[in-house]
Amino acid sequence: MNTVKDILLSLLSEAAHKNYTVGKTQLVKYLYMVELEYFKDNKKRLTDLEWKFYHYGPYEFELESVLESKEFSIEVVPLPNERSYK
Repeated sequence: MNTVKDILLSLLSEAAHKNYTVGKTQLVKYLYMVELEYFKDNKKRLTDLEWKFYHYGPYEFELESVLESKEFSIEVVPLPNERSYK
């Protein structure tokens, strides 16, 4: 079975191939949608992530440590109102 890291890297690779920038929030939501579609098709889970409803959408806190690994580079882009895009 693919690891969460493999799935995330695959999503980012596809986005890069299409010259599409993906933010952290989008990436997490895409991972959640992949998990949902896999379950619909196979009637079993793709990952063992424990999704929680957090700030208006699904989130898994374990992803923070995955996204901090060396395979991922997170660029922080400042936005108005002291917000940022990662």
